[in-house]
Amino acid sequence: MGWDVAAYWVCFFSGMAYATVSALLGTIFGFEHDGGDVAVPHDGHDFGGGHGGEGAGHGEADAGQGPGEVTISPLSPMTISVFSTVFGGTGLILTKMFKYNLFVTLPAAVLAAVVVSGAVFMFFFRVFNAVQASSEVQMGALVGVHGEVTVAIPAEGVGEIAYVTMGGRYTAIARSATGKPIERYAPVSITRVVGTMVYVEPVEKGAPEGATG
Repeated sequence: MGWDVAAYWVCFFSGMAYATVSALLGTIFGFEHDGGDVAVPHDGHDFGGGHGGEGAGHGEADAGQGPGEVTISPLSPMTISVFSTVFGGTGLILTKMFKYNLFVTLPAAVLAAVVVSGAVFMFFFRVFNAVQASSEVQMGALVGVHGEVTVAIPAEGVGEIAYVTMGGRYTAIARSATGKPIERYAPVSITRVVGTMVYVEPVEKGAPEGATG
């Protein structure tokens, strides 16, 4: 067995092994979070409940990390493992079955690996973009929804609110839309959504949805 065949075998099996290990570790798709807990509302969890000071501090730390978008990297374990596997497999097929020499198998294997790994990347890139866009639309629909402050919102800082929508109870990091502090347990209405950060205004208790004070 020549060194070129050995190299193709190494690439093929290393790609397969990399994909398997990455899948078991949950990193096969190369997720990258542009931010922290702000990215996802928490179902039925009162952030800082019973510990207002600690919760507020945590809220400020999370909010400062950004909108929490999810992206997929072109150099993710997924694309690397696909490239390596296809490169090795194509090289082996052309060498062992069709008896081509290295001057044919090497460029053909590289081309096949680039095309297949690029196609896989574009497929998942579009899927995740569609999912993310759907999530943003759902967040935008929160405008006008009423909630209650669970962590006091300072004038120039962040706190947290709890709200009920679509039959579930959620929480979100919040800022005051008026620039004035809002105390804990105060009823509020969501007036604007930026990423996963909501801006709220106080409302009178019992006020209809969409009404602000």
